[in-house]
Amino acid sequence: MEKQINKKVITEESVAPEARAERLKRLRNLANLSRKEMCDLADIKPDTLIGWEVARHGGLTENGANKIIACIAKEGVQCTLEWLLYDIGSSPTVLPNFDRVKANLQNEVKTLPVKNNEEKLIIEELLLFRAHYRNAFDYIVEDDSMSPQYQLGDYVAGVKRYKKNISLVTEQDCIVQLTDGKILLRSLRQGSKPNLYTLLCTNLKTTTSTPVIYDVEIICAAPVVWIRRKDLHV
Repeated sequence: MEKQINKKVITEESVAPEARAERLKRLRNLANLSRKEMCDLADIKPDTLIGWEVARHGGLTENGANKIIACIAKEGVQCTLEWLLYDIGSSPTVLPNFDRVKANLQNEVKTLPVKNNEEKLIIEELLLFRAHYRNAFDYIVEDDSMSPQYQLGDYVAGVKRYKKNISLVTEQDCIVQLTDGKILLRSLRQGSKPNLYTLLCTNLKTTTSTPVIYDVEIICAAPVVWIRRKDLHV
């Protein structure tokens, strides 16, 4: 089996569970994390991480890869989904002067008008995500269009894709910006023509007036790789 992403060939060897397992272990070592530390940061079960690292049951999944990428970003390591899953593109890199960047962000958070410590921690993570990814795109969920997975007030973020690269992230939940400047969180689908896309609400009972937007041109799309929800009972 061979296919192409961004004009580069993906082989069976590069996507094999064993190959993904080796890249995952390399990432964990680069971030200087134990298995327990990675599990805590990524909110995954130890048996799940072990299974990915020994290529059990098909190995690392796309959803799991997104969690790992968000996790190691907190430790100053930048990695793309394409590299982790397919060995495509640049190898992971360590953010220069990460400790100083993190300290600066923590100082910035102290000046924000946050309501409680939980919200402060969420915003601190979000600022770190922005510092780590040049094309970071974040959004606070404003309606019930994508519930129950995304609820009102959730913080979500991803990395922007532009032009032809937008087509690479269809069939995913994305933060999208329309040509009129409006920003939405929707499931992104290919439209009936090139460079046009359809935006879907996943909540069939949504109160949103336009649950489906057909064949719309968009400026950019960012697949959601980071999500945080405040505990409303705190």
